[in-house]
Amino acid sequence: AGAAKTAAEAAAAVAVSSATEAEGLRFKNMEETSGLREEVARAKAKAHAADLAPKGMQRELDGLRRDLDKAKAKGKETYSRLQTTLAEKSAAQSEKTALEREVRRLQGQGKALTKQEVQADKKQAGVKADLEGAQAKVAMVEAALALKTSELEERKAEERKREGERREGAEKK
Repeated sequence: AGAAKTAAEAAAAVAVSSATEAEGLRFKNMEETSGLREEVARAKAKAHAADLAPKGMQRELDGLRRDLDKAKAKGKETYSRLQTTLAEKSAAQSEKTALEREVRRLQGQGKALTKQEVQADKKQAGVKADLEGAQAKVAMVEAALALKTSELEERKAEERKREGERREGAEKK
C-alpha cells in the first residue's frame, strides 16, 4: 500500500512537471509567433519600400521575399510542432489520470502492485522521453529561426547601407 501511494505521488509530480513544461512551451511559442509576425510586418514594409527602389535593387528584394517566405514556413512549422507537443502532453496526462485511477482501485482492494506498476512506470517513462524529444525538436527549430532572423537583419542592414550610399552618390551629382 505504501509503494502504491508513493507511485501515485510520483505520477502526480510528473503531471505537474509536464504541465509546467507545456505551459512554458506554449508561452515561448506565443512569444516566438509574435516575434515572427513582427518580423513579417517589417519585411513586408521593407519589401514595399524596396518596390520603389531602382531596378538594381530588385534582385535583393526577391531574395528578401524568399527569406520572408522561408521565415513564414519556419514559423508555421514551429507552431505545428508546438500543437503536436501539446497533444502529446494531453495524451500523457490522460494516461496518467487513468493510471492513477488504477492505482487507487488496487489500493482499495488491498492488492499488491507488481506487474501493472512496472508497466505504468514504463509508460510514464516513455511519455516523458517523447515529451523531451519534442522539446528538443522545438529548441532546434528556435535555433534555426534565430539564425534566419539574424541573416535577415544582416541583409536589411546591408540594404540600408547601399541605399545610403546610393543617396550620397545622388546628392553629389
